[in-house]
Amino acid sequence: MVNLSAIGSSIMYILAGAYSDSRGNGKWGRRRPLAIGGVISGACMILVAFQTSYIMVFLLDVVLISIFANMVNASKNTVIPDIFPIEERGSINGKLFIADLVGTVLILVISMWAILQFHVLKQNIGGQNIDLKTRNRHLVIIISAGLITIIGSLTFFILLREPEIDFVPVHFKTALKNMFNLEEMKKHAKFVKFLIILVLLNIYRYMFFPYLIIFITNFAVNFYIIISILTAFCLGYLVASLKYGSWLNKNPRKKMTIIAVFISAIGFPIVSIFGDLSNLTLIGLIILSIAIFVTSFGFMSLEISQQTWSQDLLPKEERGKFSGILNLINTVSQIPGAFLGAWIYETYVFSGSFLGREL
Repeated sequence: MVNLSAIGSSIMYILAGAYSDSRGNGKWGRRRPLAIGGVISGACMILVAFQTSYIMVFLLDVVLISIFANMVNASKNTVIPDIFPIEERGSINGKLFIADLVGTVLILVISMWAILQFHVLKQNIGGQNIDLKTRNRHLVIIISAGLITIIGSLTFFILLREPEIDFVPVHFKTALKNMFNLEEMKKHAKFVKFLIILVLLNIYRYMFFPYLIIFITNFAVNFYIIISILTAFCLGYLVASLKYGSWLNKNPRKKMTIIAVFISAIGFPIVSIFGDLSNLTLIGLIILSIAIFVTSFGFMSLEISQQTWSQDLLPKEERGKFSGILNLINTVSQIPGAFLGAWIYETYVFSGSFLGREL
């Protein structure tokens, strides 16, 4: 289901983006697919919570949510360049990442409450201790996510005011016909070059972050160490979202992207030298937290830079479709980094020849 959902989402993102480009056919602009997609995908999430049939879960999650959630994503990610000029997009994207962080924290709080409220202690079943997970826990989490999606989409629809377009929108069928037309791609050479840069950036990022999850779950045995790591990561995220966008508005995109890469590169090797954290000293914890902060700051700065730069390069008449192509390349290009990171992990970490410890 996860694989099919990822494939379906990538395809539907392009189709939904092309559909949002035909916004001139109605008075609601990109708000139309955003509102429709948000309400239906949120309703599907709520329905999923009550399903006991695999077929129904597959239909609702893999098919319908893939279609309608990507209508929301395609419209949301392309409406920024529709409304805001180039010199303001950096700070706007930074603020959007803060909103994303707030939403993520809200869901985490709801999830933690549900876990504590409906937790069943370990019971001995067949000679094994099993941590039973109650259905009420899943109901609260999934229904909350669905309601937040519906409310957020409707709020976006009500508050957003799109400017009048000064061109003839591309018809949906025409956009599909020219989806990967080589001649059309040649007209947007800068965008194609950006896709190549994106592939390279994703390789190094996704070499590291799967390892970070393993690092936290296997080495950070102390609750306070885990809290320190997560706090440092969130602070880096927040500071980058607040400040980096403003710096990006005042400086060339390429220059700021290179700076973000180097900032990330400072934190990565420092984090990697830490092994077992069970005997970590206070000084060591401070150094680790600083490294996590720097890494998070660099990562989020790169995300803001990438988002803003790509918005600048999206063709005005077909921003939705090209945003879908960007998302497809972004998704596929994560694979080489994950495989390379796994190879390094298997070769140097799991073997015990790196960091001096096996997991």
